Amino acid sequence: MAAASTPKSVSELDIHYQQLREIDEAVTRVSWNQLIARRSTGEALLYDPEEDPQKRYDGMIDEYDAVKRSLYDMQSTIRKEINEHSRPFLRPLRILDMPDEILMEIFGYIKGWEPEMSFFQEHQYSVPDIQNIRLTCQRFCSTSSHLLLDYVYVELNPISVMRLDEISRHPTISKGVTSIIVILAYHNSGLAQDIESFAHYHADELRPKIDFAENMYRDQGRKWYPNISEDTVQKLIKRLRAIAKSWEEFPEEVPDDSNKEDDLRCPRKLLRKAYEEYHGEWVFQESILENNNFSELVAVAMARMPVAKRLDLCDDDRCGFTAKRRRTLFEQAEDDEVFISQTLHSMRWEATREYHLGSPPAEIIFKLPAACHKLGIAIEELNIRISPPDYLGVLKMSEKDRLELTAAVQRLTNFTFLFRGAGTASNWRPYQRDETENFGEIISAILDTDSIERFNLDFSPFWDEEMPPLYSLGSFITRRQWPRLDLIYWKSMCLRMSELERFIDGLKIPLRGALIRYPHLMDGSWADSLDILRRKAPSTVSLANPSGGDWEGLSEEEKEKAFEKGKDDIWERSKAEKFILKLIKVNPLRELDGETDAMSTTESTDSETMDTVE
Repeated sequence: MAAASTPKSVSELDIHYQQLREIDEAVTRVSWNQLIARRSTGEALLYDPEEDPQKRYDGMIDEYDAVKRSLYDMQSTIRKEINEHSRPFLRPLRILDMPDEILMEIFGYIKGWEPEMSFFQEHQYSVPDIQNIRLTCQRFCSTSSHLLLDYVYVELNPISVMRLDEISRHPTISKGVTSIIVILAYHNSGLAQDIESFAHYHADELRPKIDFAENMYRDQGRKWYPNISEDTVQKLIKRLRAIAKSWEEFPEEVPDDSNKEDDLRCPRKLLRKAYEEYHGEWVFQESILENNNFSELVAVAMARMPVAKRLDLCDDDRCGFTAKRRRTLFEQAEDDEVFISQTLHSMRWEATREYHLGSPPAEIIFKLPAACHKLGIAIEELNIRISPPDYLGVLKMSEKDRLELTAAVQRLTNFTFLFRGAGTASNWRPYQRDETENFGEIISAILDTDSIERFNLDFSPFWDEEMPPLYSLGSFITRRQWPRLDLIYWKSMCLRMSELERFIDGLKIPLRGALIRYPHLMDGSWADSLDILRRKAPSTVSLANPSGGDWEGLSEEEKEKAFEKGKDDIWERSKAEKFILKLIKVNPLRELDGETDAMSTTESTDSETMDTVE
């Protein structure tokens, strides 16, 4: 080995670096083959029935470990030699000598794990760490500021829109925003324009909460409310019941007593003040929704954010920058200003279903993506999570709207549409076909793109065991072929077997994953449906709680044999899933009595697998 003082030529160092690259590639290949061996344990064909498959694959894995250790030793030796001969000739470096791109990468690790958007509402990054980094020096500030915000909430009020606009104009923070979360919870026109409806709505909402709080205190009071005496609780409960009774009877009570209403403690005075503030909130909301202003303003702000390619639309009024804090009933009973603040919360869409109030601002669902497209924003991910409104006709689009929506999603790769409500389908009237067609046009328009790779559809509010579906939803997914689709998640999808077949045959590549919960066949048989799903066998599949078709005609033994999973191992596959994955030959719903399972992998396929492993 050459002396440390003798410089290595550039060509010799290049050779060492090339050797490192080759070793890295070899480690990757060995690791991949080792993974295949682990996954093959117990699933590949047994060439020798007398040989223990676990022992066979354990031996392979041990060999791979030995090879990897040898490669790691070679890596270490080469790196030491490179360091020995290179380091004396390098000038001393400080962290500020690094380019901005490297500093940004480092600070990204300090920020930490990036969760899925579905966790954004509960998870916060190490924002204080980034704030401290920004205070270190100007370079650190400029290369870390973009990490302060990954997503921005915007609500249906001018203050929230102004905040979004300010963030979008910030020269560094705006560069890190990847997602805009639009809160579609709203202040209802029916409550805002009629004090009697406002009073009755909140009285109905208040009574069950009072009963619950009273029962909770009786059962868990010492644990949850150790500082409140029983006498105080009874006074507060009495106060709340007086408010509920007064509001419930409005305007049938005695005429207003102006002297009495000078006291805010009067339930009527409390009602009028709460209604006045709610009406004001509604006026502000309408000012921003007029003439599609909201969608256009959000799109303009999003256009200023270079990496913002994701839209989330939800009606969860507990989210957002200006979302009002939930207070306990005892806090509300003690302070009337606190009580009033709790009547000003925006409303989820399903509230209109229960109380038959005014329609939600549903047009934002298709107007906002179209407004983004007009400004050159290529939306790559779109997630819609809403509770079911009373009438699905609010989602009806014009032909122009449909064309604009489809044009806006031509770069879309991931799409989620979740209907999430507090009750079950049997709590409500069934949706009619024309309503569903209006709703389906939105789904179909969004999915009408070759770029889609993953979609998640949850139609739980449409039906349940007590109210089976009246018609198929399969037309949403059968209007086109799927050149890039490789992952699906369906929940409560009801469709005809011919639609399932059309969808599977429209896949250009096998699915990477299929998670199917509560599927319902409008016709056909589950045995045939398993055959259809097997045609494009995914890498992984989960099929649970099927119904419809010939399901009721199957015996309990047949159902359990095909779809039951291990109780001790949550990862164990059912026979139906193994059949779809081509791990067994025989359809479990067609097995003959006494016939045993056989692996479906052919000898040639197995030989190819073993070649890869070896």
